[in-house]
Amino acid sequence: MGGTAAWLYGIGEVSPSPYEFCTPERKQTKRPNLIIRKRRLDPKDVAIVSDIPATRPWLTVVDLIDSGEELSLVANVLADALERGLVEDEGTLREKIDARGGKSRDAGGGQPVRFVS
Repeated sequence: MGGTAAWLYGIGEVSPSPYEFCTPERKQTKRPNLIIRKRRLDPKDVAIVSDIPATRPWLTVVDLIDSGEELSLVANVLADALERGLVEDEGTLREKIDARGGKSRDAGGGQPVRFVS
């Protein structure tokens, strides 16, 4: 979800493999390059990108943190989204990143993802 959405937006340097999508109902696929997860999203948190539904950039950043993506890659996604004006409510995103505490730090417990606007 996060990596695929970032790739669709062209933000950051995340290469989704496999592609990951979500649906409100359980779905299965036999395609090895595709993961479908059951997840109900608020319609306001979804945008159409290249004719494909994707999470909005703020949620994409949060999903990347929650999935354990390398934080330098998450920081690049965040920087690109901010630079392109794709984050509507920077304050709320900052709160959501801060709420993740340790998850938003690198593996060594060092620097957190920096929110610079």
